[in-house]
Amino acid sequence: NVFDAPTSYTQATSPSIIDFWLPGIQKEQDALKENKTCTFVERKPGMHVLPCRYVFRVKEGKPKVRIVAKGYQQVHGVDYNETYAPVVSLSTLRCFLALVAMLDLECDQMDVITAFLNGDLEEDIYMEIPAGYKRPPNKNLVCKLLKALYGLKQAPRQWYAKIQSFLVQELG
Repeated sequence: NVFDAPTSYTQATSPSIIDFWLPGIQKEQDALKENKTCTFVERKPGMHVLPCRYVFRVKEGKPKVRIVAKGYQQVHGVDYNETYAPVVSLSTLRCFLALVAMLDLECDQMDVITAFLNGDLEEDIYMEIPAGYKRPPNKNLVCKLLKALYGLKQAPRQWYAKIQSFLVQELG
């Protein structure tokens, strides 16, 4: 069934379901390129290179695909130092919404589709080139991540730093 989420790139690109999943794969790869998420560099001995994988979901009848770093293989002090990112508590959110309703205010929300791809990395992180990704002919290359990627331990922190900087410095 085309709506059953595949578990690998190979499975998603099988002839029976490729027409459904290929637009989602292409959209994710385009987002990585558009955000200048990574660059290709020569693999060096001793370089810690993270594997990655595709995650497939069907959302509202359409394919949703993410390339995810296997962040559980990151090494503290090598691939990341800090991971803390503030998160709103449910009680704070309820209190805020109650004040909005009580004071008859307007409240808007937004969704940043590729939020984590906007966070700038402070560390040098290397990742395998994702399957199906257009790559240069040199087989000894890896991706050097310039931006955070889903799955990295520091991705939420880097996204928060980016949005906080924009809200405070750009919008005041």
